[in-house]
Amino acid sequence: MRDIITPPIKGILLNDNVREAGSFIDEKTGREKTYERAYFITVLPLGASNAKDVMKVQVEERLEQSVQKQLSDVAWGSLVLIRVSNYRMTDIQVLSEPLVDFEA
Repeated sequence: MRDIITPPIKGILLNDNVREAGSFIDEKTGREKTYERAYFITVLPLGASNAKDVMKVQVEERLEQSVQKQLSDVAWGSLVLIRVSNYRMTDIQVLSEPLVDFEA
């Protein structure tokens, strides 16, 4: 399989969260769909002008703990640079934290 690597994406960090494993019934097919636990970050790329441009990217499982630790003290709205390969985030760098002085 060929790796799909996108250029680095610079954007505003909106959220990071863990989705627990679960399931649901697909209303169209009536079949049960299951999904695994995953850690996601949500980023608005710089220059984006629509809500549809917001990116929700799954963090590679092997990087979850280090990314969670790195983002634990970072305020939302921070400028980040992410690298994505095969639709998974492989690296994140915090470039600037402009809202850190305004957090309560």
